[in-house]
This record gives sequence, structure tokens and C-alpha cells, in this order.
Amino acid sequence: MGGQGTGRQRNQRCFRSADELKTLFTAKGVLENPRVIAYCGGGISATVDALALTLIGHDNVAVYDGSMSEWVRDESLPLITGHE
Repeated sequence: MGGQGTGRQRNQRCFRSADELKTLFTAKGVLENPRVIAYCGGGISATVDALALTLIGHDNVAVYDGSMSEWVRDESLPLITGHE
């Protein structure tokens, strides 16, 4: 999941309710995966989604701390941009 900001309420300093989080993550298909690797531009924002997932009981979560800033530097790795 790519830094989608699902966990936090906009302009608030708290997480959405567990029911809201489950609804949002389910709508994005995230909860269908046994393991989730959260990423963002630099590895910091992804921690919000990772924590939100653990708050609702989805414990098999990791954060790719290198995130996109590391991934795009390695030309041997796959990268899809745009709507495909």
C-alpha cells in the first residue's frame, strides 16, 4: 500500500475508529492480503497505515523503510507509473 493516509482523520491527531479503519482498508482490498507491506516516499508516512492495521488486528504488517526513494534508484526493480 502506498502511503494512502487511510489511518488518520484529516486535520486531526487521532486515528479513525476501528470500524472506519476496517471499512476503508476493506474497500481498498488491503485486508484480503495475509501480509501487507506499507510504503510511501521515504518510509515515514507509511508507519501511520502500518500502525492503523495493527490497531484493527492485522498483525502481519511491515514498513518498507527505504520506500520509493530507495526503490526508484535501482533500475533492475519493476516500476509501473500511471494507470495500468
